[in-house]
Amino acid sequence: MAIYDQLFEQTSQAIALVSFEGIPIEINPAFRKLLGYSKKEILKMSFPEFTHPDDVDKDWNLFEKLRAGKISNYEIEKRYIHKNNSITWVNLRVETIRDVNNEKIIVAFIDDIGNQRKLSKAAKEKELLFRNVFEESVQCMVLINTEGHILELNHAALAFSETRIENLLNNHISQTIWFNWSNHIQSKVKTAIDLASQGRVSKFTTEVKNVSGVFPCEFSAQPIVIDNKVSQLLIEFRVLPTNTQLEKELLSKSIMLEKTEEIAKTGGWIWNRDSNKYQFSRNAQKIYGLTTHEIINNNAIHARIHPYDLKHKLGPVQESVKKGEINEVQYRYKTLDGNWIHIKSWGEPFFDSQGKLKGMRGAIRDVTDEVRAKEGLEKTNSLLEDRNNELRRFAYVASHDLQEPLRTISSFIQLLDEELDEDAKSESVSLYMDHIKRGSTRMRSLIRDLLEFARLENSQIVFNQLNPTKIIEEVLLDIEQIAKDKQAEINIKNLPETISACDKRLPVLFQNLITNALKFSKENVAPKITISYSSENNQHIFSVEDNGIGISQDKTQQVFEIFKRLHGRNEFKGTGIGLSLSKKIVEQHKGKIWIESELGVGTTVKFTLNKVL
Repeated sequence: MAIYDQLFEQTSQAIALVSFEGIPIEINPAFRKLLGYSKKEILKMSFPEFTHPDDVDKDWNLFEKLRAGKISNYEIEKRYIHKNNSITWVNLRVETIRDVNNEKIIVAFIDDIGNQRKLSKAAKEKELLFRNVFEESVQCMVLINTEGHILELNHAALAFSETRIENLLNNHISQTIWFNWSNHIQSKVKTAIDLASQGRVSKFTTEVKNVSGVFPCEFSAQPIVIDNKVSQLLIEFRVLPTNTQLEKELLSKSIMLEKTEEIAKTGGWIWNRDSNKYQFSRNAQKIYGLTTHEIINNNAIHARIHPYDLKHKLGPVQESVKKGEINEVQYRYKTLDGNWIHIKSWGEPFFDSQGKLKGMRGAIRDVTDEVRAKEGLEKTNSLLEDRNNELRRFAYVASHDLQEPLRTISSFIQLLDEELDEDAKSESVSLYMDHIKRGSTRMRSLIRDLLEFARLENSQIVFNQLNPTKIIEEVLLDIEQIAKDKQAEINIKNLPETISACDKRLPVLFQNLITNALKFSKENVAPKITISYSSENNQHIFSVEDNGIGISQDKTQQVFEIFKRLHGRNEFKGTGIGLSLSKKIVEQHKGKIWIESELGVGTTVKFTLNKVL
């Protein structure tokens, strides 16, 4: 084997000879290892097949220029796709050379740069993190070289200096306004810089100056090491607040805390076990109705707690305290003016180094308004429930009792019709009797539907495992004649084998929706009805789709209102209760019902039933 062949086979760099069509014609072992394919597999592939899709165009555009003779070589970073689908970043250098026959061939030299890119990315992220910390820090930060000259400073340092940045850059840090006012401090800063230049961290407390005055500060000098060599130093100095500043901050925070407690109707407390006494924040004293200077013992507080709450609510709390548990309790408390208020209290025990209980600390909150509001709401809800029950009973009894006189009217109309022969009846009498018959029939339908609606409200709902297909087939048998008269085509698609539903209500629901689809069909057009199903999360979703007259989109909600009709009785018969009844049934199954429709095209009624009831 020639020496050049040995180099080609044994070099660690991946090399490929490529045709002008972009297909490898010879590759070395390093290239095969890079992609994970066999030589036979690679020689059947073009380079776009193992190139990342996002990199194909930029490589191919340069490759076309190369083979057109516009360029003699190019170099790019791109991604290869390994046989196992992993991504490898490479540096690709492509050149045209002449072989022994003086013919042009294309050679690709490929270097794996995946680790190099990872290191570069990590370095960039580290640099970005340092930049964010440096710029956003509230501490004064200054970058200097190992000789002590300022290279850069952050916003906090520039703001504290109260001067222009040009007056600081490139100056020795010991000669700045911060430290040049004291020979002693200048000496300490220079020593710290010398130590940091040798790789050692230096920290001490000193004083720093600006236009406003001299302030105590914590100073540090830290080395920044790159490639095992100290290249720069980071100087930090944090200005310490004076006693006056501390007092102002404490006072401000105290006022803010008191205001927050007052707004939130909360207060803090501490109970000391040894003295058996409480200390309260100002607002806690206000909640308990105590004077501001009063420190009160445990027994005095307990004396004002409602006896029942003291025994049944605070008793268990005392046991939890012994176990070191955080507790929460609500109780009634009698204030000094004799009024009962409701207090919610949170507390946690604290212990000494030997684990002995020292006391408790926590917070209280006046929840009287919330308790009274809740009691008022419960009372209102109870009244509403009573009224609703009365209305349900009224509707049921009224609709039930109305049937008897209606049956009497219908019976006597029939008897009267039989008594009068055709010759004895005038045209007006016949017309009047027809009106009475139709009116009584409508009234009977209305009372029947109203009674069914009332039964839904009053009867207990029981859920069973039902087969919806069988339910629908039984409904279709009941309305078979109506469907035949209309020449309707009714299809059932992909319904589940079982669902949890009420066997008394589900047939009513499907019958209402199917008869509605039959009723509102187009004139001289056979109804086509499709009942289908889908599932989503914890919901069964049923659809009843028709090719009927449709509903305008702005009226799709109105049809669910009881007695609501969109058409006159002369156009379509009905009481206007059917869809209201359907909505009530769906809601009892923790679902919802809605309509998707286009006027003149058709309607789809969709409803959901909860899988978990």
